[in-house]
Amino acid sequence: MEFEYKLFSKGVITIVSFKGRMSKESKELLLACQDEILKGPAEIVVLFFRDVSGVDMSVHRELTQIQQEIRKKSSKLFVTGLNSAMKQLLAEKGIIRLSEIKGGLEEILRTTV
Repeated sequence: MEFEYKLFSKGVITIVSFKGRMSKESKELLLACQDEILKGPAEIVVLFFRDVSGVDMSVHRELTQIQQEIRKKSSKLFVTGLNSAMKQLLAEKGIIRLSEIKGGLEEILRTTV
C-alpha cells in the first residue's frame, strides 16, 4: 500500500493520520506533512499510526525530525495507533518517546481538550 497522510484540525488540535508503508519513497511526503503541520495553529498534535503497515529504517531521520519540529512549535505531541512490535522498535531506536505514546484518540481527547 502506498503511503499517504491526512490532517484533521479543529481548534487547538491537529490529528495526522498516516496510512501505508513509510519507506524511502515516502520521504518527500513526510517533509510536506511536516510543513503542513508547522503552518497550522495547533497547540496539540497527534500522530496517528493505526493504518501504518511498516516504518523502514530509511525514514527514521524524517520521522524524528517531524517530531522535533512539532515539539518546538507545539505545547504537546502525542503518538497513538502503533501496534506493539512497531512501538517497541521505534522506542528502542529512539524514534518515538514512550512518554508521548497514548492508548488511543479517545484517551488523548478526553485528557487534553
